[in-house]
Amino acid sequence: MNILIAPNSMKGSLDAPAFAEAVGKAFRAVSSLYNLKELPVSDGGDFTGKVLSKALGARLFTEMVADPLGRMIPAEYGVAGRIAIIEMASASGFKLISENERNPEVCTTHGTGQLIKAALERGCHTILLGAGGSATMDGGSGMLEALGFRFFDEGHQPLKGGVPALKRVKYVEPPDAWSVDTEIVVLTDVDNPLLGENGAAVVFGPQKGADPGMVAEIESGLENWVSVLENISGMSVRNLPGSGAAGGLATGLVALAGARIEQGADFVFDQLKMDDHIRWADWIVTGEGRIDSQSLGRKAPEALARRAAKAGKPVSAIAGSFESGATSSFAGVFSICNGPMELHQAMEHAADLVNQASLQLASLLLQSFPGTLSTHRQLEDAGKKVYGNQLQEAETMLNQTGFDNLASWWYLKGMLEQKKEKWGNAMNCYNKCLSRDPGHPSAISAIEMVKTILSFWNPDMLNP
Repeated sequence: MNILIAPNSMKGSLDAPAFAEAVGKAFRAVSSLYNLKELPVSDGGDFTGKVLSKALGARLFTEMVADPLGRMIPAEYGVAGRIAIIEMASASGFKLISENERNPEVCTTHGTGQLIKAALERGCHTILLGAGGSATMDGGSGMLEALGFRFFDEGHQPLKGGVPALKRVKYVEPPDAWSVDTEIVVLTDVDNPLLGENGAAVVFGPQKGADPGMVAEIESGLENWVSVLENISGMSVRNLPGSGAAGGLATGLVALAGARIEQGADFVFDQLKMDDHIRWADWIVTGEGRIDSQSLGRKAPEALARRAAKAGKPVSAIAGSFESGATSSFAGVFSICNGPMELHQAMEHAADLVNQASLQLASLLLQSFPGTLSTHRQLEDAGKKVYGNQLQEAETMLNQTGFDNLASWWYLKGMLEQKKEKWGNAMNCYNKCLSRDPGHPSAISAIEMVKTILSFWNPDMLNP
């Protein structure tokens, strides 16, 4: 059975690769029947930079930039050809400040602008900017300031980018050397507009430390800010879906720098060739920290479920918690909280809890399809014969099963050939195992073992 493991990150506890690894370990522990593909995903939120950098084969660079409070920190970004992959959370993220430092009136996106500037100076013409996980509400003004844009009040006095300037700004001057050929794509995981009851200040301000009075002040500042931007550009940007993401980060880029906003999940999926992986899969496992009404917008698990539904493939989700009204797209949602526990406990032990929930899902699937349990037992019995050096019996059993579509079958064939010291046959079998399950740990280890043996006893076999 082909299982595609494609989770999003659990914000603050488990990144997408670690999430996928925890699920994969559980499925392997339950049965060798499963062919697994671990394909971590993102949607513009946390770890979008890492996922896209891996998908595009990017080289990673580090720059010293200002964090949300202006402290200099190292921040990483990727470069693939003339494409830069930047995750704003690496420079302006919530994860960079402590709980008692949360203050969206003070935090700025200046460091994100420094990363974009560094990428442009490195010769990049396209910027892919993940807009999730920010600590900021400055409408992107700090970022634009770092790129060389200048702001002035009604008396044409200069203003520093940030929330305090939003209510006062009346004029914006672009940098002299700004290139109109620069392409900026802002990837978002929400579709909130900039203003109003579903806008940046009202929805995201309290999450970033804003009290009701602060929310009202930020809303007023963003209203003035977007009005200025629209007057300068002649564009209507306040109601663009996703313009409220990251405290309005995209509004200035769209109005002043020709950027466009895209749904992060679908953009990432296209880079990962997700449709090909969905066609390969018999069952798909995804997940994130919480599946709720917000997940029905642009979050990766829901977007994945929509794509999979078109191909007729079922998707199950594993989450920290969920709202029952947000689960209709999934073939079951499994919570990792298997008893009363505090949030910090769940976050601290997320990997183990994900593994436990995945064990239950893997066991359920194993016993839910005709023939799978008997096939599992046949492979288990054949494996015992191989490891017990009952090679003739093992070979007879493996030849009878005819399950050459299973990675585990090829692994056992490889072990059989290795025990008979038919090294070339063994290597071929292990490689066929990996072609069906690229992360099969036993096959990877076996190949290394055979290489070590041959390099010592018969190096000519490795270098014909």
